[in-house]
Amino acid sequence: MMLTFLPVLFLLLLAGLIFALYWSEPGKRFAWLIAVIGLFIAWLGLFALRWLQPAEMIFPTWRPFEPLTADRLVFEWDTNAWVLAICLVGLLLAVVLTAPVRFKYNSNPLSWSAAILFTAVGLLSILSGSPLALVISWTLLDVVEVVYVLLIIRDYRYRREVLTSFALRLFSVGLLLSVIIIARQPGLGFTFKSVLEPDLPLLIGAVILRLGVLPLSLKYEKQLPLQNGLTSLMRITGQISGLALLVKLPAGLMGNDSNSLLAGGIVILMAYAAVMWLLAENEIDGRTFFGLFFSGLAILSVLQGNAPLALVWGVALICWGGLIFLYTVRSSRLTILMGAALLSFSGLPFTILSAGWQALAVNAGWAILLASLWIVIIAGFVRHALQPRESSGSFEPYIVTTYTLGLIIVLLSGWLSVFLGVEQGLQLGVWWASLIVLGFTIFLGHMAYRRKPFEEISSPQTVWLQRVVQKSTEAISAFLGLNWLYVVLRFVFHTIQGITRLLTVLFEGEGGVLWSVLLLVLLISILGGAR
Repeated sequence: MMLTFLPVLFLLLLAGLIFALYWSEPGKRFAWLIAVIGLFIAWLGLFALRWLQPAEMIFPTWRPFEPLTADRLVFEWDTNAWVLAICLVGLLLAVVLTAPVRFKYNSNPLSWSAAILFTAVGLLSILSGSPLALVISWTLLDVVEVVYVLLIIRDYRYRREVLTSFALRLFSVGLLLSVIIIARQPGLGFTFKSVLEPDLPLLIGAVILRLGVLPLSLKYEKQLPLQNGLTSLMRITGQISGLALLVKLPAGLMGNDSNSLLAGGIVILMAYAAVMWLLAENEIDGRTFFGLFFSGLAILSVLQGNAPLALVWGVALICWGGLIFLYTVRSSRLTILMGAALLSFSGLPFTILSAGWQALAVNAGWAILLASLWIVIIAGFVRHALQPRESSGSFEPYIVTTYTLGLIIVLLSGWLSVFLGVEQGLQLGVWWASLIVLGFTIFLGHMAYRRKPFEEISSPQTVWLQRVVQKSTEAISAFLGLNWLYVVLRFVFHTIQGITRLLTVLFEGEGGVLWSVLLLVLLISILGGAR
């Protein structure tokens, strides 16, 4: 059973080794090579687990009192866990392989060990085979992240945002715990297989809070180092820990009529996220919206009764997102590689996301809606991929080689995970809708080849539309930023504080006894009148 935790333990030991090497001058010289070799072994070793199928790790008697009625703690390597683990460890390997291009941004063994630690803890969420195990994994991941961020950020203003974000994610843990308590069956506990339709709103609410997208525009994130490497990996790991809950839900779990409003809200958020991803200044500014979009697709898949196929959206979030966030060096060969990635995630038949049509496109209307949003996401990908960055000629050849290899591993992880792990993963899909997406992809590629910026594709007739889109996105951003909520809560707390201070002065002052007697008389009169 220890084979279940072997990848996690291996990554933790590797993180400790890289951390120790940082404090040794001779060790620093070999830290990157040791990290690459160790992660490459871990990534290849995960492929063996696809067929070895380790036994699940169960802690049935963790509670000393009433052990028979306690919910089980289970960690297991099912197919869904394997797919996400391959992609996540592949992204981690790519982050370390591409680290030399970020040396001038202080990419060092400390940041590599932190990345390995985050991934190891994130794997626990993926391996969680019971809701209670997921609660513990979520909490552990949140604690590790908040400790790391507080060690980096010293400014009090940003620290308040850190704690606010941490509190929201802890609230997601509370939502999952509430479902466990309310929906558990006597003598059987609560498992993923026993989830029913009424439980979906709370579970989806817990996932949304885990995404790290609320509140929007967290200023402290821009203070974190290595935005394209460690920070992006940290954000993706947190989001995947939430999506791990969705892919474990049983198939055929359809949302009832009362959840149609929830589905409509998710569609609106996805449209907003797609537009904001397109309009973002760069891929890092749009990272939050990229994650929100694919998380929304996973949630809609659950509401359509296709929870297992939500897995492909997790693959897209890790691999497609990892590619664009790590793509900071430009060359003709790398442009061809990004073009291959674009086709791989375009939803064409027998590509990585071809099963996504089956997850959502239950009719022609949903297919057209998905194709429209997909086109916007692709447009944003092309726009960000073509922004000027450093040329590969400014780096040593071995750095460019390892950098290219890192991007290839991310793309290869997406293909192999879907081909080997997702049932009916590579399929025809909705071919006519995918051809629409392909047509717009070719058009966008042609526009990119001509180097005509998207910002210049405008006319006086479309100025009003641009203004409407800008005002709408600003209003939604202000609402989702939750600054208004902070003002309301601050007013409520200050009001309660003022009332408390007034009562304290009244009862502790010279007339405190008289006020106590008066309140006692009023209370007796009210109770007497009630009789």
